[in-house]
Parts: sequence; structure tokens; C-alpha cells
Amino acid sequence: MAFYYLAASLPALSIEGPVPISRERFLEACAPELPARALADVVMLLEGREREASHAWIRAWVNRDTQLRNALARLRSAKADVDEAPYLREHEGFEVFLEKSAAEIMGRANPLERELALDRLRWKMAESMAAFEPFGLPAIFSYALRLRIALRWSGLTPDRGREAVRKLIDTTMQESRL
Repeated sequence: MAFYYLAASLPALSIEGPVPISRERFLEACAPELPARALADVVMLLEGREREASHAWIRAWVNRDTQLRNALARLRSAKADVDEAPYLREHEGFEVFLEKSAAEIMGRANPLERELALDRLRWKMAESMAAFEPFGLPAIFSYALRLRIALRWSGLTPDRGREAVRKLIDTTMQESRL
């Protein structure tokens, strides 16, 4: 099933810079166009609950993302000299480029650069998985994932970071007094 109008009407997204559409506005645009099950899957993607979604494309996304997370867990476990087994999750399929990309990204010294590189990798993964159906559900699902990433990065500001550190320090201080 094609969603020409919806896919064509969505503004271009960037991982950096302002986000041209809100989560709410995106859902408003999707609601009259998508079947109920697909709309529910879009909501799950936006909320980070993709493991609960039912569409085959989303299951393929979850498998790739799980492989990436497993690669990261193996690298972090090796660096910390701890057993990796408790951190690994089952997934179907295997993409060599994800393993190589994870190793390259984790080799970076700056944690912010690593996090941004991981989200850029996920962004490209979502785009490439939808490339053959630019007006189908995969394109809408890919957009939802990329919107979630863009919104996350747009919400990371120095003031919010300082506030998060303050809360962490306060919580730690309170717990140490107990």
C-alpha cells in the first residue's frame, strides 16, 4: 500500500539543527492516512517501544538494532573485563557492517561524538531499510525513527545537561545520607 501524499508532504529531517515537525503534528498527519495497526506501530516507534510493534519491517529494524547493541555490549564488556553474556539479546540475521561500524565508533575518544555517530548510523540504517519503498509503510516507519532521533538531539541543550547533572548529584547526596 502506498502513501504518496503523506510521504511527500513530510518535511525533510536532519539530525542536527531544528526539527521542522513535532511528534504530535506528525501523528496528526498520519492519523487519517494510515490503517489503525500501522498508526499504532508508528506511535510505538516514536515512544521507543518498537519491540511491541507488529510490522515485519519494524521486526527487521529491531533485529538490526539488537545486533548493533550486542556489538556495543561486547566491546564495552571487553574493555571493562566483564562477562558479556548477561548483556546480549537474541536477534535474527547478521550484518557485518554493523559490527565494523560499532568497533569504529567505540574507538572514538569523545563520548558525545560516539553517541552522535551511533545515532547517525541508526539514521542511515532506517533510511536504507526504506529505500526500496519510498511511499510505503517502511518510509513512514523510517521517518518516525528518524524523527525520534532528531527530537532527542534537539532536546539536548547545555541547560538541560546541567539540570540533569544537578539532579544526579542531589539524588546521590540524598542516598549517601541514608
